[in-house]
Amino acid sequence: MKYWLTTQWPPLAGRNYAAPFDSEDNKPYVWLRDEHYDDVGKPLREGDLVVVYEIGYGPTEVRTPDGTMPYRCQQPGRKGIIFYGRVKSGFEQRQGSRNAKYVCSNWKSDREMWWEWRAPIKILCKGRIRFSKVKAALRDAEEPMAFNPLGFGHGTGLMEITKTQYDALIKLFDAATTQ
Repeated sequence: MKYWLTTQWPPLAGRNYAAPFDSEDNKPYVWLRDEHYDDVGKPLREGDLVVVYEIGYGPTEVRTPDGTMPYRCQQPGRKGIIFYGRVKSGFEQRQGSRNAKYVCSNWKSDREMWWEWRAPIKILCKGRIRFSKVKAALRDAEEPMAFNPLGFGHGTGLMEITKTQYDALIKLFDAATTQ
């Protein structure tokens, strides 16, 4: 079994944060862009454990080529761990992923990204742990790790972590969600 840390964008504007994670609008997945599947995605397997961190902002989604929904923005993100879970199956290729292009004014230049791969997650616990606490827990773990939610995993937003690092995050998360 392997342990993973991944980031995700906040939901699109108009989607409900309180929606059940298994609703059509809010299914939990590990997401991966098409160009990173071979180098990062192949080792992820059914049964692996994953911690999901939601960043503070996301790009604008631009639908192409028909333009039926030209622009949709993300709502502000929660900037913290929002759940952890178990991977239900390895990555699957998402049909129709090339119908949406993502651009963001926060990046140095607009770039096209195709989120072609996803792996479903069974949520084991949900809540919220803020960035500063996540950073401190990883810094102080037996096997310390610097944490910057933007660009980790060599820009993939997915990286394997050790069991010790995973346990440190889960301990912090569980303590906060039971208070």
